[in-house]
Amino acid sequence: ELELELGKVKGVSKIPVNLASYDEAYGIIKIIREDINNIKILISERDNFVKLIESNKDHLDDSVRNYEELFSSISDLKTEVNIKQVEVDTIKEFTLSDEFREWSQRLDEINLIITTYNEKSSKLSLNLGRIINEITNENQEILDVRENKRKNEIILEIYKGILEEEIGLGYIEGVSALDVSGILKKLESNGERDKTVATSNYYAGFNKYRQSLVDYNLADVMIFEDNDALITMYENKGILREELVSIFSEGARQDITAIYQSKKVNLYSLLASLKDDYESNKIYLDDRDNYLFHDILLKTVGTKIKEKINSAVEWVNNINKVMSEKQDKSNLSFHLSWVSKSKESLDEMDTRELVEIFKMDPDSVNPALTDKLIKHFKAKISKREETMVDNRETYFDIVFNILDYRNWYEFKLFYKKDGKDRRELTNKIFSVFSGGEKAKTMYIPLFASMCAKLQGALEEAPRLIALDEAFAGVDDQNIEEMFGILESFELDYLLTSQALWCDYSAVRDISICELIGDKISNTIGVKRYRWNGKVRVSLDE
Repeated sequence: ELELELGKVKGVSKIPVNLASYDEAYGIIKIIREDINNIKILISERDNFVKLIESNKDHLDDSVRNYEELFSSISDLKTEVNIKQVEVDTIKEFTLSDEFREWSQRLDEINLIITTYNEKSSKLSLNLGRIINEITNENQEILDVRENKRKNEIILEIYKGILEEEIGLGYIEGVSALDVSGILKKLESNGERDKTVATSNYYAGFNKYRQSLVDYNLADVMIFEDNDALITMYENKGILREELVSIFSEGARQDITAIYQSKKVNLYSLLASLKDDYESNKIYLDDRDNYLFHDILLKTVGTKIKEKINSAVEWVNNINKVMSEKQDKSNLSFHLSWVSKSKESLDEMDTRELVEIFKMDPDSVNPALTDKLIKHFKAKISKREETMVDNRETYFDIVFNILDYRNWYEFKLFYKKDGKDRRELTNKIFSVFSGGEKAKTMYIPLFASMCAKLQGALEEAPRLIALDEAFAGVDDQNIEEMFGILESFELDYLLTSQALWCDYSAVRDISICELIGDKISNTIGVKRYRWNGKVRVSLDE
């Protein structure tokens, strides 16, 4: 209808022919179109609402029908409940009657008779079957026990033979093959030992002392391992071959043989013979002590030790002289002392006293001093003998360490700071030093010792030192000062570092090589530089 009305309007409307009129008409038409669209939307919403009302009406009708059906079902259920209640009341009334109680009691008696009969019959059947099985099993067990007893007696015979062979070696003193309790006590006193650990210790000891006893031709051999005839014999008696092989394998033993006076002997026989030789020669050895310590130690070894000590003392003095020259104007200076150690037992001597004897003319050393010298070194050797097995040392190692004069002394570093008196530098004092002071403490004595050592070299010899990971741990603020100290010692040096380029003003001139790795080609290239004291220049460009 709206569209018809609009058509009529279009038919009768006359719009003036000009742009303004048409623009105005276009705006009005645009508004009318929007209103028409809104009216269409409202009409569509009205239609949807009408449909929703009709749908809800249908649902309401369904709900009414469902309610009526549910009400009818409830009525039927109430009727059925009333009927069941009547039946229940009837049954309750019957259960209270004398007749019901009589029949119930009679039924319980019958059930009891049936149950008892079934149980008795079942028990009799079970007992009969069990007795038959027990008799059968016991007969078989008797046969098995007799067979096991026979086999165990054979195995016991085998072990007895192995034990008799073991005891026959004579390695276990005070027991016989039949003295089982004595053998067990020996094993308990030795404690439980792991076979793997014992075998490892055996080979370690054998290899360690084999060279020291080379004159006796020590050999590691297996004994009690040729048992093929016995295995065959016992296998014919019904023992499994695998079990026999296992038993005889356990009975095999490793043994050490030696050659003494052209005869093959075991290690215990060798030990007994050497003990006898030692006792018979002990008096002679004691008489030779004076010759050993007086003529050999004082005249030969002592001369070398004296020279080494004098050289070391001179080296320490030169180190202090070099440090004194280089630290003349420094507020922190160092002094190195090589201090003799004190004696550790009554029979020992102080290092100072010992060195004084070595410095004397050997012919002027009287018997009293010789005896004192003998007691000192015997005490040292005896003390080291207590731990030589645990430390796996030989007598050569012990004598070498005792005669090493460097073990007679210890270094102590002293410092002097801000004009105060010289004091010993301890870990506690070092821990409160600044970064620069710590660096000086570590490197000045090192450079001075190298410089002093090189003073004894030929004039044309290079004055070269090498430092790996140079100045590691020294902070950036003190690195340049370290290079200045190093330069002051007038040493040539070769340094390696992951961080240093050595391009400091204190360094006058240095060649630098940068190592560059290539993981793909697995190669390392070298890039070269030169520091001239002012700038670092690449030599590869």
